This record gives sequence, structure tokens and C-alpha cells, in this order.
Amino acid sequence: MASTGSVIADINTDKARYNPGQGITIFVDMTNTTGQNISNGSVTLYYKHLGTLVGTGQAQTLNLNAGASTSLSWQWTPPATDYQGYSVEAWVRDSANNDLDNLNTAVDVSSDWTKFPRYGFMATYPSQDGATSAHEIWQLKNYHIDGLQFYDWQWKHHIPLSGSVSNPASSWSDIANRTNYRQAVLDYLNAAHGYNMLGFAYNAANAAYADYANDGVSPSWGIYNNNNCTGQDSWNLPGGWATPQLDLFDPSNSNWQNYLFNNEKNMFAAYPFDGWHVDQLVVGGNYTCSGGSINIYDTFPGFLNNAKNSTGKRIIFNDSGNTALSGVAQQTSDDVLYNEWFNNKTYYNYKQDIDYAASLSNKSLVTAAYMDTNNTGTTFNTPGILLADASIFAAGGAHIELGDGVNMLSNDYFPSHPLSVSSDLQKRLQNYYDFMVAYEELLRGGLTNTSHTVQLSAGGNSLATSTNSSANTVYEFTKSGNGYDTINLINLLGENNNDAFDANGNYPTPNAQNNVAVKYYYGSGTVNGVSFASPDYQNGKTFTQNFSTGSDSGGNYVTFTVPSLAYWDLIYINKTSNAGQQLFFDDFESGNSNQWTPYNGSWSVCQVGSNSKEYCASNTNEDISLAGSPSWSDYSVQSYVVTGGAGNNGICLLGRVQDGTHFYQAELKTNNTWDIWKNNGGSWSQIASGSFSWSGNTYYLIRFDLNGTALTMSYSTDYGTNWNILGSGSDSTWSSGQIGVRVWGTTGRFDQIKVVSD
Repeated sequence: MASTGSVIADINTDKARYNPGQGITIFVDMTNTTGQNISNGSVTLYYKHLGTLVGTGQAQTLNLNAGASTSLSWQWTPPATDYQGYSVEAWVRDSANNDLDNLNTAVDVSSDWTKFPRYGFMATYPSQDGATSAHEIWQLKNYHIDGLQFYDWQWKHHIPLSGSVSNPASSWSDIANRTNYRQAVLDYLNAAHGYNMLGFAYNAANAAYADYANDGVSPSWGIYNNNNCTGQDSWNLPGGWATPQLDLFDPSNSNWQNYLFNNEKNMFAAYPFDGWHVDQLVVGGNYTCSGGSINIYDTFPGFLNNAKNSTGKRIIFNDSGNTALSGVAQQTSDDVLYNEWFNNKTYYNYKQDIDYAASLSNKSLVTAAYMDTNNTGTTFNTPGILLADASIFAAGGAHIELGDGVNMLSNDYFPSHPLSVSSDLQKRLQNYYDFMVAYEELLRGGLTNTSHTVQLSAGGNSLATSTNSSANTVYEFTKSGNGYDTINLINLLGENNNDAFDANGNYPTPNAQNNVAVKYYYGSGTVNGVSFASPDYQNGKTFTQNFSTGSDSGGNYVTFTVPSLAYWDLIYINKTSNAGQQLFFDDFESGNSNQWTPYNGSWSVCQVGSNSKEYCASNTNEDISLAGSPSWSDYSVQSYVVTGGAGNNGICLLGRVQDGTHFYQAELKTNNTWDIWKNNGGSWSQIASGSFSWSGNTYYLIRFDLNGTALTMSYSTDYGTNWNILGSGSDSTWSSGQIGVRVWGTTGRFDQIKVVSD
């Protein structure tokens, strides 16, 4: 049954995030608009993890006359498992147990916000009563926002605290000459802490007002356009602001750091912020005052580490345009990664950013992407917002967009709210944030990208798909891990533009599809169940789908039908892995090579002296032979190998072979090197390489692992008991395929070839 809204007005929890073992209070607000009195009815709450009921439902009696309103509350203590999301379903039934209405919310049980951050903002600090401030934070809590950036709350950039630690100012003018009030900042922070939300004080790493010299800042700490301490870099500001520009400083200068950190510590002593949201301002200066060259992006990791050590607070850094992301990710202990984009990003580019961040560290990525920047209307355009959020959330990221109650960012000056969020979009976004929390382990739990094939059709017609978010396609990508394969489908059918910002606010609603038939090539393992959920369908509930399995030339597949694709569908497939299962073995002692199909060259089973029988290539140009199943996905192939002698040559194991000219290759090559290659129809791409001392006429036991997008080459000196990794790389072109052996430039022999599933 779909939610009708005839009884349940709202369902929400008492906190944005819960620590393991912490009790939860759930509130259900109701107004009876059915036109009939409800007598001896019931409201039952069900707690579910990935669609599976946790415990039993909790019911309360409901008596509610037509037109009347009431609120009920429940207490629940979820399992103590850390970093786990739950959905909470409220169902209203009459005395005959007929369903009248239902609605969902979600619960995040996480000991820290860093694994599943949901970042919002505050940017206005007026003179208002505490209840008004608390209500704005309550609204954000209902979207499970668990961290808040307090943008432009401070006095001067180089002196954030107005007043003193012992006597903070009650109000002050900020950089835009707005009046900010201490009580509003405190009320926001106290309310946020009550909901288990963190507050981060915004300030730049390298900026000061133009009058900085009056406050004890030395120009010798600055960053300059010339190498003679002239032309200090600066960031110009609008007329009428408190300073005409922000002058910029060298973040690595120890005197500047000490000055700024001391002022930050004074601020933290006067306000209970949990951390510092560090901004960067970069114009182009390349010199210190002493004339030394400087790359400002290289200075940020050291600055951030020193800031954390000095203040003892959490740190977030605004890495605009990914300019310093690698260093910040790998060299700092920042809470999360944060980047900022203004235009020219496709939906797929969001996934690339999120994947890149994940490859650098285990930190989550929050993206500031400003929507509808040129929208001349009065409200945000719902389709563009939902498509952007679907692309970010599905890929495992977070989008800083909501703040100041239920306002939304359309530009990088956070206090500006030229557009409002319609009540319909507010509700849809609440569904999206509920969904991101309820399915957080599947969306943001570190699953590995795969390149499994997805085929879609509806109404007997094939649906165009893409893995790079091409316009007028269903943008799809697949992942695997924790016992599940996932398929994310994002509907771009009817969208002629895949730029993710919808700058003019005019993207149309995608062409909705019903009863979408899915054929998914899952590689190896056993499919145990198929589940479907969507934030656009019945409030994100999980639905179990009937399925069939089979195999064809493309490999093992599962087919099923999902009821709807509006914007975003998540399909998760419970699968038993066959990891460790031996899929193939050939030691050729039978005297034949019946398991093999030569592609080129000259192959035979031979015996050299008193050695065991081996698989031998005698053509000194190139020999390739193939074996195994095209449905094999994640596996390792290993073999003893030996070449016939010196010269320019190589001996290779092949994996995920499509045919004789499309495969991955792990190779021992002359000049004492190893390589991993991709051969795509004769176009060779080197994926990884390194040094390894080896010689002809000597046996080596080598192994080629293909797991997800990871490709790894190893060798063993103790008959396969232990393996030494030579190196690895990654590629997502093929997710399954046969094995093969290849020799070029010499003769070669292979023995005891074994394939084991990963």
C-alpha cells in the first residue's frame, strides 16, 4: 500500500545519529483526514535492516475522530552493531486491521559521524528567541543532518572572536556587515548537540582583513605575486563590506600559523564548536615575502595537521576543485574530505570524484555543488535537484545543500537564499535522506566497483543504458561486497543534458518507466535473493522480487522485474560467494590438452627430459591458447612458467579473456621486468609494471588475481604456500572472462595451471 497522507502527517526521531546501545524515541504525528472516526485502531512500528524485520512490531491503540490530531511516541533500542542503518515503518490500521496509511523514517547507528557524514549549514544569526533557533535545527535533524558548517558566523577572518574569552561580544558585524548575535550561535550549537549533531566554525586558512597590520599581523607572513615582497595576493570583495579585500598569507608560515591558531583557540574557548571548517582562498601568488617560490596547495596538509594539533578540534578542509585532495586525503587526519564545484560536472563525474577520494583514503567525501545558479524563478527545480542527489548518494557521497532550517544552496555565499524549497521537494528530499540512511551500508559501506553488464527493457522495448551518465539513457553502475551485488539505476531518459547543476532550473521530469525487466550478468557465486528499493517508490521500502537465473555466452545472469523507475532505483542481490573454490586445474599428465583451445601459434603437450608433462608453445612469434568459462568473474589463475631462452620475449597469464585480442595480461618480460597489460583489440595499455629478476630456462610460479577492478601479479618460491606481490593496478573494462596463456618472442612451457575463485 502506498502512503496516502490521510492519517500520518510526520514521523521523526529524537536525534540525527545514535551511538551504539543508545535508545531511540520515534514520534508519529497524525491528523485524521479520512472523513471517518478511527476507533480501536492501531499504529504499529516495524524496524527493519535492509528489508529484514528486526525484533517484532510495536503497536499502540489509536482512537482519533475525523479532523482531530494527535501524536504518539515509541522507545526502541536497536542492535549495538556499529555503522548500521535501519528503516522505521509506521502503519495505521482500523479496528478490522485494514491498512489506512503508512510512512517511513530512518535511523543511523554510528559511533562517529565520519563514516556516513550528512553535512548541512547555518549562515544567518539574527536576534531571535531560542525556540525559533531550536526549530531550525529540528528541521535539519529530520533530514538526519549530523554535521553543520557555521558559515560567516565570525568577526574578522584573522580574529574570529569578537570581544574576549571572558567577555565575548553579544553582537558584531561580519565580513558582509551583517549583524550576528552570540545568542543565536549558542542556541544553534546547543540545539545541534542535543540532536547529536556536530558544529564546525567556518574560517579561512590564509586570509586577513585589509587592516591586518593594526592587529599585529606582519606583511612578511604574506603570499605575493612578485619575488620582492610586493603585490600581496588578495581576494576582492563587494563594495560596502567590512573590508575591501581579504589579503592572503602563506599557510606554511609558522608565525602566521601561531597567530591564527591562538585566535582560533580563543574562539573555541568562548563557543562550544566541535571543529574548524577550513576554507582556502587562492588567487595565484607564487612567492613568499623573502622571495621563495611557493605552491600554496602543497602547504595545506601541514597547516591542517598543525591546526588540529594546536586546537585539539576536528578539521574539515574545503578543497575547491580537488586541487589539494590527494595531499589532504593521505597526509591529514581530517574528519571527512570536502570538495566544491560550480559547473561543468556530469552526474558520472560525481562518482569519479567519490571513487577517487575512496582510493586515496578511507575518508568519506562531501560535495558542495551549487544548483540552479541562473534560475530566475522563485523555487528550486525538483528534477535537477533529485537527479544530482541521486547521483551523489548512489555513488556513496554526501551533498551539502540544506541549511538555515529548510533552505538550499544555489551559490557559494551561503547566507543568500534567492530560491525557496517547495513543500513537495522538501518531502521528496526527506525521502532521499531517509533512503541514504536506511541503506547506508550498501551505498556508502565500501563496496567495490564492478563492471557487470546490465540490460534493461520496458514494454517490450530495450532501454538505453550508460555507465557514464550519457543524456537520454539510464545511468547504471554496479558494485559488490558484504554478500551483496548492487545495481544503481538513475533515470536520464528524456534528459537532453547530463550537466549535473541544472543551472537554469529547467530540467524536465525524467520519462518514468514501469515494470522494468532487468537482466544482470553477475559473474560467479549463487544468487539467493533479489531486492528492490527506491526513494521514489512507497517511501523507500524494500520489496523482494521473483527472479530466474541462467547462463549464455555473456556468462551467468539473473533476470527479474522492478515495478518502477522514476529517478533512482537501488537493486541489491544477496549472493553466496564461491571464494576459494577451485574452478579449473590442468597438469597435462593425461597427455592431452582437451581443456584448451589454441587461438594462434603451435601448442602441444610435451615432456622435457624426466620432467612432468607440460603445455608447450613452440612458435617463437606468438602463441595464445584459451580455456575456462566466460562467466568467471573474480578469480586467480596461477601456473609454473618457463621460457626457452634469452632475447626480447615474454611469458604471460591471461585473465577475463573475451577473445584472442581482448584480455588482461600478467607478464614476465625480458630486461627483468613484470607488467600488467590490457589488450583491447590490439590496442595495448600498460596498467602496472616493475622490476623482477628472472631468467630463461628457469621455472617460476606466478599468479594473476582479478578481483573487481583490482588486477594483481604475484610469485611464489615455496610451491604456492606464500605469495609475494609484484604489484597491482586497476581497470573496469571487463568483469568476467576465460583464462589464457601466451608466449611471444621465444618458446615457452606451462604446468599445473589452476584457477581459484576469489
